[in-house]
Amino acid sequence: MDLEELKAFCSKYKRLYENKKSTEDDLDKDFADVCFSLKIEMDCGHSLEKLTGGGLILQDNDLLKNKIDYISDIDILASGIFSKYRYITHWSYGQQLSDEKNRQWFRMAFNRLLELIDMKLQKEGSKVEDNVKIWGIHCLNDQMLINDNVIAIGWSRMGDLKKLGDTREAFKNKYEEVFPGKSKGSTANCAGQLYRFVYEASIGDYVVLPTKQDRMINIGQIESDYYFEENVDQEPYDYAQRRKVKWIKHIPRLSFSQGALYEAGSALSFFQIKNYADEYLAVLTGKAIPKTPDLPDDTISATAEDIKDNTRDFILKELSKNLKGYDLEIFVADLLRAMGYRTQVSPHGGDSGIDITAYKDELPPRIVVQVKSTDSDIKENTLQSLKGAMSSGDYGAFVTLSNFTANATAFLKNHPEIKGIDGPQLVVLILDYYEKLSKKSQKIIPLEKVYIPISLDENE
Repeated sequence: MDLEELKAFCSKYKRLYENKKSTEDDLDKDFADVCFSLKIEMDCGHSLEKLTGGGLILQDNDLLKNKIDYISDIDILASGIFSKYRYITHWSYGQQLSDEKNRQWFRMAFNRLLELIDMKLQKEGSKVEDNVKIWGIHCLNDQMLINDNVIAIGWSRMGDLKKLGDTREAFKNKYEEVFPGKSKGSTANCAGQLYRFVYEASIGDYVVLPTKQDRMINIGQIESDYYFEENVDQEPYDYAQRRKVKWIKHIPRLSFSQGALYEAGSALSFFQIKNYADEYLAVLTGKAIPKTPDLPDDTISATAEDIKDNTRDFILKELSKNLKGYDLEIFVADLLRAMGYRTQVSPHGGDSGIDITAYKDELPPRIVVQVKSTDSDIKENTLQSLKGAMSSGDYGAFVTLSNFTANATAFLKNHPEIKGIDGPQLVVLILDYYEKLSKKSQKIIPLEKVYIPISLDENE
């Protein structure tokens, strides 16, 4: 498999999956032909599933996210990507490549595959033009990094990372030992950052540090291997994991495109900059920073959508974790009140099939509401029980944190007097009426209103 051709293929389709305007035809065109020409095998994802310890990784975005940093075989990951494509286009029912869930999966997979290709090209001494790595770093004490000519990250309790060995698994095991109780995703994320800092960043690589106080972008070059600073003050910062760096340029933030600033503003402490590396390289070589004022910045839309997705996921997780049974009924009643309804919650422990009664005003119709906090999908017979509890002239609403089965969806379609509200739809209502919720309900899902940029055509 030619790595240069594979990299060009990955870069092209990564950009397409990041671009919200890409159509189904854009994502499908030539994909299979190129895979065959690159001799990428299609094995229905079996090799990738075996490599990552089992599980339906082609269909589970969270599983891929947790395992992605531990995938190190280019051929197997490429095969998994081709298998995912074939599954969607040939075997799945109703799925499309352009579905947002599938876009997210391919973006993660292509990002990791490009990382692996770059690592292998570097080891082989390839003369790829963009082989120089550019890293981004964040630090609460950013002025310390500038003044001491270092880059540094925390997790000092991990000790000297060179003593762990040079495998990601060793870093992960140590992290689990030092920070027990952390989620698998958090463990993989943090251990991966530490591993990159020690073993993937190299002397001669460049690093980008945004500083908040002066709103500058600082660019430096790594001058030393990793070392552990044992005498670092533990309070208020404990940045003991360090490398020496020579700061070269200090450029105002406004000199860079919004996309470049977003990429450098990653939520991670240490990460690789790829999409807008050319802007930072231009500064280092004395060239004019590339400008594309007439083109929409796809990163703006992608970042805004990521924020929205994360918020929606957070709301559902908090509801599922904190509200069970009667507590969820109280919350839904408060949401209906915020929407302008007068509500009455049925007595705790009642089994009339009606959890909440709601009126828009003093006049009919009455709306009877049933609420389920179960994680399993709602079946048709459950909806029939609500229908049986309704009187003539009533309207019904069924609220669930999960989804409806196919039969239940058909039942709702045939009974328009009953409105089914699944988890994602409930989240939309919560966001629309959040400011009118009671303080008690807002405390369950703490959110802050912020403004984020959007592309012009998204606002039209």
